[in-house]
Amino acid sequence: MAEVLRQELSRLLLVEIEKPELSTAWISQVKVTGDMKQATVWYRLREGSPRQAEKEFPRAVSFFRRRLAQELDMRYVPELNFVYDAEGESRDRVLGLLHGFNGEKAPINSLPPDGGLDEAH
Repeated sequence: MAEVLRQELSRLLLVEIEKPELSTAWISQVKVTGDMKQATVWYRLREGSPRQAEKEFPRAVSFFRRRLAQELDMRYVPELNFVYDAEGESRDRVLGLLHGFNGEKAPINSLPPDGGLDEAH
């Protein structure tokens, strides 16, 4: 059920949410309690401030619950608790650094305009 909720919440964010503060958010993980009454939804941002998103997600909970009930034909939709996934952001930064230490080339679009060459050297 957690994966189904994650996919549908992701779709709703991508297609139906019109709030600019949430337009760059994506759902990284959902965990549902055993009794299906509570769901913790971890989100990340492609850009923007986590503070703005932290204010907007609680305002959008009723919208999400209503749409989940409609789209997934659920009689009861768990209470949704949105949490910024700061750990995921840190994990990605570390993995990016490790990727560089393995001697692998960085993707071309991540290089500076001069190709990473410093003219002074």
